Amino acid sequence: MDTEKSTDNQENKPTQLEMLKQELHPNNVMSRSIGHGKNLAYISGEYTIRAANGIFGFGNWSHRVRNLKEVSNTEGKGKNDKTRFDSSYIAIVAITATMEDGKIAEYEDVGYGSGISYVDIGTAIESASKEAITDAMKRALRHFGSQFGNSLYNEKFRKIISKARSDLNI
Repeated sequence: MDTEKSTDNQENKPTQLEMLKQELHPNNVMSRSIGHGKNLAYISGEYTIRAANGIFGFGNWSHRVRNLKEVSNTEGKGKNDKTRFDSSYIAIVAITATMEDGKIAEYEDVGYGSGISYVDIGTAIESASKEAITDAMKRALRHFGSQFGNSLYNEKFRKIISKARSDLNI
């Protein structure tokens, strides 16, 4: 009896391709101001990793940092004349995933990160490099489908998400 239930659950489970094609739920889309009255819709790094584990399975996907390059590191005056350290990095990350049919798929993309610290330059560099790697990972994963934010590049979808988030008070 338990075996039959297990089989039924497997039959009802969407395929990997179906999961990749599913549109993002508004709860999984974040938004932040980018100035001039414009907002940027994005998905978090935490959501992206959780979705990749759910779609590909634990151990069936990986990311590799192909390049991490310093763009700038500066020291200047910040708030209340305190020393401020700024850092920015770009990263290229490759995502490799095993698909349901056993084929290996790989995509790579570039990401940018910036960091600010009032403590030391190392803290700013750490923040900038982590942000660049996470951004590149999310951008590389979007090539796999809508579930990883590819639909966020579609203006019509962004409007639908914006309205849904407003209706849900998110």
